[in-house]
Amino acid sequence: MPAKRIRSALTGAALALGVLAATASPAGAAGPPTTYGNLCYQAHVQNLGWLNWQCDGQWAGTKGKALNLEALRIHINGYWTGCFRAHRSNYGWDSSLQCAEHGRDIMIGTTGMNTAIEAVEFYAPADRRAGGRAHVRNIGDVAGSHPGGDMSHVVVGTEGRALPIEQLYLFIQ
Repeated sequence: MPAKRIRSALTGAALALGVLAATASPAGAAGPPTTYGNLCYQAHVQNLGWLNWQCDGQWAGTKGKALNLEALRIHINGYWTGCFRAHRSNYGWDSSLQCAEHGRDIMIGTTGMNTAIEAVEFYAPADRRAGGRAHVRNIGDVAGSHPGGDMSHVVVGTEGRALPIEQLYLFIQ
């Protein structure tokens, strides 16, 4: 009898672990997020690689570890388009915008080059409000700005100050 109970308990534990493993978003997973939101993003962080997907105003990256945000994968749920570009250390702004839409994910920034993202620019549809915030090294949390007062356009981070983003969040309303 005790062997039967032990076997049953082990089987239950194995099933529970299998369910957790199947639903977890492993670091480095290239597929879309397992959670759903309007706007989802996955941070690639210096020395850590790809972290778990975050959506709709959840923080992505690390804070207080002095690790640079190097790239972002963007995933959109819904039938709208968002366009993004990165301002990278020693490079400046990407020359063109990358546009994500339902079924077409994008990546901004770089991996494997140890190049920090210092700012992210996001254009949402004109009838939407884009927003975000970044945790910038040596400054702390910085609210996104809306150039020209356009609420569908947001820039998070800094430019021209050589200060990397460590963590950020984005949202659309």
